Amino acid sequence: MKFYYRLSLVILRAVTKVAWGFRTTGMDFIPASGPVIIASNHISNWDSILIGLGCRREVYFMAKEELFGNPLLAVVVGALNAFPIRRGELDPRALRTAGQVLDDDKVLLMFPTGTRDKSGEVRDPKSGVGFLACRHEAQVVPAHITCPDSLVRALIKRTGMKVTFGPPIAASKANSSNDYRAFSQRIADEIGRLKPEVNRR
Repeated sequence: MKFYYRLSLVILRAVTKVAWGFRTTGMDFIPASGPVIIASNHISNWDSILIGLGCRREVYFMAKEELFGNPLLAVVVGALNAFPIRRGELDPRALRTAGQVLDDDKVLLMFPTGTRDKSGEVRDPKSGVGFLACRHEAQVVPAHITCPDSLVRALIKRTGMKVTFGPPIAASKANSSNDYRAFSQRIADEIGRLKPEVNRR
């Protein structure tokens, strides 16, 4: 794990725990080695950071290309292992980078819906997560994030932040877009099953 990445985690974990009561459960479900995709619901712009804080391994993730247009912001998100993706279209470059992350036995974070949903649900997952998992034989760890979409509102109301990881799902044999979409739906269903678990804790 890179020094600046580890340092960022230490600082952010302390800040989020004190300010927002951030906590994580199920970290042991994340395999210690090999290619892994963490698939999560997507509520806010902070979700990628929250997932990273809850994982013992370095996490790589896609971020909208517009963020990299700001030199300072590009340095910050790059230090957190983000790489650019063009929204609203198939981006071969981003897919190649994501595939290389998995081929290098690293951890890739993906949001199956591809966009935020403040309800915390995972509706109509795209086939991308299923495609990458099957093509690169990656285990998929479902994750559920519970947090407000506003950090200020969460701080005022003392609303807690939680990330819950579930048991890994082995990549299935798939050869068609329908197979990839079906596997993505299975992943989305597992993310949904974590929600009651989160609410009981």
